[in-house]
Amino acid sequence: MEPIILVHGGAGDIPDSRDQGKHDGVRQAARIGYSVLRETNSALDAVEAAVKSMEVDENFNAGYGSVLTLNETVEMEASIMRGADLATGCVTLLRDIKHPISLARMTMEPIILVHGGAGDIPDSRDQGKHDGVRQAARIGYSVLRETNSALDAVEAAVKSMEVDENFNAGYGSVLTLNETVEMEASIMRGADLATGCVTLLRDIKHPISLARMVMEKTPHNFLGGEGAMDFAREQGVEILSPPGQLVTEHAKRALESFKKQQNLGNSQPGKTEIGHEAPVPGEVGTVGAVAIDTAGRIAVATSTGGITGKYVGRIGDTPLLGCGTFADDRFGGVSTTGHGESIMKFVLAKDIINRIAFQGVTAQQATEEAVKEMTKVTGGTAGAITIDKDGNIGIYFSSKKMSWAYQKGHEITYGIRH
Repeated sequence: MEPIILVHGGAGDIPDSRDQGKHDGVRQAARIGYSVLRETNSALDAVEAAVKSMEVDENFNAGYGSVLTLNETVEMEASIMRGADLATGCVTLLRDIKHPISLARMTMEPIILVHGGAGDIPDSRDQGKHDGVRQAARIGYSVLRETNSALDAVEAAVKSMEVDENFNAGYGSVLTLNETVEMEASIMRGADLATGCVTLLRDIKHPISLARMVMEKTPHNFLGGEGAMDFAREQGVEILSPPGQLVTEHAKRALESFKKQQNLGNSQPGKTEIGHEAPVPGEVGTVGAVAIDTAGRIAVATSTGGITGKYVGRIGDTPLLGCGTFADDRFGGVSTTGHGESIMKFVLAKDIINRIAFQGVTAQQATEEAVKEMTKVTGGTAGAITIDKDGNIGIYFSSKKMSWAYQKGHEITYGIRH
């Protein structure tokens, strides 16, 4: 059966001078909605897309073009409904929101977006990465639906990847030159910019949970090294004994290969130059999650083992605000992955947020433009995932691959290649 979309642009005493604008606008909305309908076979996606097109058209009384109150202000409202299960999202008395219809949909369907690291990922690792990010998205989304807490959701998603050897975080972390694991993580709540960051952790199963403890149980933003380990013990966090339980065979092989290449003068930790693949098997990687709940609250979590062959004591971008992680409910949330030294120089996560905040670009455009520019300027590759305040997502990577997945409603979408 051929799908159908039907739109309207409002009824009333419309001046003849506005007829053409109304005609053009509803035809454009129908075209956009129908294109989405054919592409996704989702009536919900289609009606949202059609209405969004009219919310930015001054010919219609919605979004930009809304009529004014007696106080010369705009107060908007919107609703969306899915017939299959009668799921509904309704919002009212909104100010300064570009797309009320998307916010209405968010009250019906929260979103979680995860990544499993960017870099030169061997083809033999693709399936494990696919399975892992889908599982992380499922776990995070289940928590999101149950608790309506973006913060709980991103922590749960990242924890699932910290115990999966397919990822460079927790169990599966890459090794230092001394054949040890040193991990770091950060978590951020966009509502109040509350943050917890940790670095130089050893033998801790879930660095992301310790980062959250720093945020919630200390007056500080950042703890590292022995201070972080002492804090973990104070909080009753298990320190794995004997040491070394987080070391995997894959990480050992990657370090061996790195050292061989280093002896030949061919290897620099974690660096993938433009147009060249990293000289070690394994990948520069990190895991991360961004979520927005039905209250519009955004949270981000990022965790990593760093880069193969790093010096003991090296700190990367992951625990640094604005580099590996950033969340602000006014604009969006970002988690990054890739060559940490390059990401730090460019302050990649905050650069993406700034493009959304000050240039008015989409989450996808901001993510893609920032990652491309970082690679051009620094020579290092990276990837990032973004959710903006309206629930729009951005995914981009300049590396060969980056595993990612997101869940919105019942469907999980995922990928690893361009």
